[in-house]
Amino acid sequence: QDNILKAKNSTLGADNGIGCAYMLLLISQNYDLEYLFTSDEEIGLIGAKNLNLNLQSKFLINLDSEKEGEICIGC
Repeated sequence: QDNILKAKNSTLGADNGIGCAYMLLLISQNYDLEYLFTSDEEIGLIGAKNLNLNLQSKFLINLDSEKEGEICIGC
């Protein structure tokens, strides 16, 4: 199947690249925030279920989207 793009143990970065890009930009500009990157959420919240951190933030902003040029924000 030469017409299928795939990568072992990876989403190819296509799942939530815009959310990751926003967080990396904020990190590079030294914003004093907590940043949480998780993986494998669509197949059972694997990243979130295995999270073992004491987060200090009172709010969570979830940046995700399925369409280019559109951002869905949830909390």
